[in-house]
Amino acid sequence: MELPVLYNLLFLLGLAFVLTALSDQLGIPHTLTLAVGGLIVGPAGIGLVSSSDSVKLLADIGLILLLFTVGLEFSFRRLFYLRWIALWGGSLQMGLSTLIGCAIWFLWKQSSFIEALAIGLLCSMSSTAIGLGLLVKGGEIEAPHGRLAFSILLAQDIALPLVLVLIRLLGFLSSQKSPSVSSLLFEVALIIGAGVLLFLLLRLLIHTLVRLLRLTTSREAFVLLGLTVGIGAALLSDSWNLSPALGAFLAGILFSDFQERYRLASVVEPFRDAFGSVFFFSVGLLIGTLPPLGWLIALSMVLFGAKLIATMLPARLLGYALRPALLSAILLASLGEFTLVGLHVGSELELFSSETQELLRGAFIGSVLLTGLLYQGFRRRIPQRPPSDSPLSEVPTEHVLIIGYGVTGATVHAVIKDASFPYAILELNPFTVTRLQAAGEPAFLGDCTDEKSLRRAGADRARAIVVAISDTLLLLQAVGLLRSLNPTAFIAVRTRYVAHVEPLYTAGASLVVAEELEASLYLLKSLLRHLDIPVQNITALSERFRAQHYALFRQQLDKLET
Repeated sequence: MELPVLYNLLFLLGLAFVLTALSDQLGIPHTLTLAVGGLIVGPAGIGLVSSSDSVKLLADIGLILLLFTVGLEFSFRRLFYLRWIALWGGSLQMGLSTLIGCAIWFLWKQSSFIEALAIGLLCSMSSTAIGLGLLVKGGEIEAPHGRLAFSILLAQDIALPLVLVLIRLLGFLSSQKSPSVSSLLFEVALIIGAGVLLFLLLRLLIHTLVRLLRLTTSREAFVLLGLTVGIGAALLSDSWNLSPALGAFLAGILFSDFQERYRLASVVEPFRDAFGSVFFFSVGLLIGTLPPLGWLIALSMVLFGAKLIATMLPARLLGYALRPALLSAILLASLGEFTLVGLHVGSELELFSSETQELLRGAFIGSVLLTGLLYQGFRRRIPQRPPSDSPLSEVPTEHVLIIGYGVTGATVHAVIKDASFPYAILELNPFTVTRLQAAGEPAFLGDCTDEKSLRRAGADRARAIVVAISDTLLLLQAVGLLRSLNPTAFIAVRTRYVAHVEPLYTAGASLVVAEELEASLYLLKSLLRHLDIPVQNITALSERFRAQHYALFRQQLDKLET
């Protein structure tokens, strides 16, 4: 049985595990170790893995999932806010990068002006996967430098089709086979029309399918819908000569209109991280023959420095402080994966020699390594403050977090609200969350076993947490995660069975109430009151029964374990 994709995936994921664990111990960025690992095991190293179609497929999946999850975290309101940053920042950054890259190549290689201009255009593109990967990993997509970097990366993705058209034009000029102006304008019009049509088609499709899907409460159905549309949008975008990353991002941002996006993101993110590691590996696999090391290091550093300046200047002109300007410049200073796409288009038109292709591929890897290394270094030296408009800032500190809004959760909510104590609600049912939010309640849609959902509801800052979910299988996982997030909180848990009491205490619960025991106690109290037993005696008997029952259960559990 021939399964080259699975063999490559097995090898790369296994090696990624080893290198990631090693980088954590040494304090080295993951992107750095993965890219170097790809270089070592690739054609330029010991040759264990080649940059085959199967590896490229796995890397593309990682890039698609990355942009899809980034889209899920945004909204059209945020994009509208970023429109001027993307327009002016992206235009200035790409323009300056093109001019500086063109000048460097023209003076260094003594090449023709046409080739130098094409190289400058390719140098204007930055790595979406590296830049956004570092931002997402650090939770800084909403930080000032994160917004700036994301806006410019988005502008680059939108401009990619136009860059490829210009590369084709320069290729034709180089070979003296110039196309007509009308054909070029027609191609540009087709690209713009395809982008608008893609957006309208995705919007109609997603809104229609989500409305139909809300007739069922199936969690799996919504996740499958999201993955299908996200990957399908990337493929459709690619078939229309648009950036596949742009298609995946559009699908994600259209899903961000719905409350269920948090559930979808929590499922997609582990796959994004796994396939993303394959992408970083593929960076090192791109080098077939390693150019002279001295030239490679010099070119990487010169281009990196040039792009650093070309990004910092627009950032400062837009009014950004030195810190966000510098961090965003580092994120955007690497060459991009679409630099390699443009390199391929130009090579087909004989615009670039094989030596030029190898040098730029090597510079791509060198710039990626510099980005990962310098960004992590500067982040450690200058700590990031939480953004003021983060969702977490809307949640009060020292509050009561109510997880699950059934009968128990609603009862606790009513009492806490009546006592004027700050609170927040985390619930998995989108209809319940929508109803609560419409009533002005601080309700969040999310899974109690998902760390991001818990942090969004302020679990790490709560004074007390009430876990009242009906899924007994998730209780242990939820309580353990809650205790790790908030070691000092009072965690009260409702469970159905006495058998779950001891494991929940072990997992970190402060108080566990078993429904079957409390139902028995309620029945006992009612019976004793009917028999005219004094109230103080009923209370004493109930407490003794509760203590004896839990003690008996613990003894039986100890016997089973021994």
